[in-house]
Amino acid sequence: MGQAALNIAAGEGVTVIATTRNRERFTTLEALCASKVLEEGPGMSQRVRELYPQGADAVLELVGNSTVLDSLKMVRRGGRLCEAGWLGGLTPIAEFNPLTQMPSGVQFSLFGSFEEIQEAHRLMESNQANGKIVVVV
Repeated sequence: MGQAALNIAAGEGVTVIATTRNRERFTTLEALCASKVLEEGPGMSQRVRELYPQGADAVLELVGNSTVLDSLKMVRRGGRLCEAGWLGGLTPIAEFNPLTQMPSGVQFSLFGSFEEIQEAHRLMESNQANGKIVVVV
């Protein structure tokens, strides 16, 4: 889903910062026209803010609840965060207080397809798929 979003955004002329846990994927993401590729890890919002001090216009959060608070710190005032993946699981966010942890003026939305998507991602990440993975909802 991330690569598809990157492809669509780049096709529309959007400056895209792509992230990955695997440095071997940098070349692939750059070939898909990512303007910058960062290795996922602690302090991601700080690294994004070093590149774009005003913050990002929009963030597509695919890891989920374990990283959503850091993703919120990346978004500029008037920007948007869409949480659309839960690769990191659905563990509730401990001590989440929107009044103190969400930047003023940021729109936060969810897009969830809770069917077989998680299992499809597990299969993909394990490199055990022998081709395309198609999920029918």
